Amino acid sequence: MTLVGAVFGYYASVPFIVEGAAADARSVAIWVIVALAGGPVFGMAGRWWHSDRLARRIAATALLGGVFFAEGLDRTLRNPHLGAVGWTMMAIGVAIPVILGRRNKERLGGLAAELPVILVALGAYWTINSAFLWS
Repeated sequence: MTLVGAVFGYYASVPFIVEGAAADARSVAIWVIVALAGGPVFGMAGRWWHSDRLARRIAATALLGGVFFAEGLDRTLRNPHLGAVGWTMMAIGVAIPVILGRRNKERLGGLAAELPVILVALGAYWTINSAFLWS
């Protein structure tokens, strides 16, 4: 529910940040659906990162890092003029398992496990972006 609140907070601030801009209900609905799906997934990943089980810690760091990397790649491909933002996000995505991993095995496992996460996340970003284009 926190992410749903963040969506409403974000869209409520749009008119104050961009003069004449308004949030449309469709955009809000799409991002609320994403928040409802992503909140529990990332909440579980946060819990798994604190687990004693190596596989869960690897999955948690791979999920967070992979999503950062995928969003950076998506931004770079869709908006090449924003390349610096995308490259920064990709660098953060690589750094997350390295920084959050407790041991080298966990760090390397997290980096390796990012690849399937990146592929799934890119598919999700494509789907989300397509939803904004559907009539």
